[in-house]
Amino acid sequence: MSIFNGRAGRPAGVSAEVAAEVLAAVGIEIKLVAELHEAYGRPAPGSPAEQMRAYAAAWGVRRAVSPGPGGVNAASPRPGRLIRRLAFRALKTALSFGPLFLGALFGARMNRRETRRAGRAIRKDLRRRAA
Repeated sequence: MSIFNGRAGRPAGVSAEVAAEVLAAVGIEIKLVAELHEAYGRPAPGSPAEQMRAYAAAWGVRRAVSPGPGGVNAASPRPGRLIRRLAFRALKTALSFGPLFLGALFGARMNRRETRRAGRAIRKDLRRRAA
């Protein structure tokens, strides 16, 4: 059975792993933004959901949350900027898997060679015993 899913030769599950890695990294960074605001005694105002939106927006523009007259004025990022940041993070994460995949390819090749070698030796021994 092949480890490839037939689409552009990508191993199955790589996209999901990269997406999970990106989401984990983004989540950690947003948590860092929230903890820095708490450490400096400047938490975002509002309900927990409003605070989370403010911290996510602050992460998107890499600026602190500043309370405004109507709630939180976090200089809301443009959607294009967030998409570029997430795409860059995904590319960076995918590239970090490069050495892992290279090692897996070499390991698979060595395993295949050794399996064939063992199969030939056993087949040779069985043929010798049958004769």
